[in-house]
Amino acid sequence: MNADLLIIDEAKGRKVAKKMRRNIISTVGVLIKAKKEGKILRIKPYLMMLRNTGFRISDDLYRLALEEAGETG
Repeated sequence: MNADLLIIDEAKGRKVAKKMRRNIISTVGVLIKAKKEGKILRIKPYLMMLRNTGFRISDDLYRLALEEAGETG
């Protein structure tokens, strides 16, 4: 694996990648980054779509992501 960045959401996979000193980001992290770079206007619709398809995002992570993206209030 010579990737510059790995997208990993699963806890065990993230733990292994960290031990291997790989750069990692989550799906939610990708959305936040896209918002900050002006590639998308809002992350909330994407978070809702993920949740509606069975992607597990805790309520705490959901709130933190919206806060990080400046979408609270």
